[in-house]
Amino acid sequence: MQSESRFWGDEGMGSISAVVASLPNGATLGEERIHAGVRYKLCYNAGNSQILPGNGAVPIAAPTSSVASVTVTSASQGGGLIGGVVVVHATATTGTYFWGAFKGLVPGVIADAAIASGTVIALSDAGSFQALVSAVTGKFACGMVVTTVSSGSRIGSAYVSFL
Repeated sequence: MQSESRFWGDEGMGSISAVVASLPNGATLGEERIHAGVRYKLCYNAGNSQILPGNGAVPIAAPTSSVASVTVTSASQGGGLIGGVVVVHATATTGTYFWGAFKGLVPGVIADAAIASGTVIALSDAGSFQALVSAVTGKFACGMVVTTVSSGSRIGSAYVSFL
């Protein structure tokens, strides 16, 4: 586990909210950092859509892709537990690098429907989160709601823990 980042301030990928078009010198795709108790990894939006703050993203399933090359979740990508992240601070447009949260308390996650605190959650098919109930199949738990999450807005928080 890395406990220190090599980046400081707003230099290159220093700001946790940075979204940039080119990987800064010395940066490594997939490297990790901790900021305010949340673990992040350096990701690349390799999908065809932007990823909004509060949405989850999963690795592109291709033999040449890094686990840090991600796209917004969709029905064809399964449960989204391994390699998943949450975009927290700024929209990750297509073809950009960003810090994705993979473990810790994340504010402002977006849900398909309101989810009460204490509810186990999974990534849904459109980048948002859903309650993991018995009727949900093919999904894996990736966190728990801490403060009630509202439907379609960035209100509430969840503790996420992706592998």
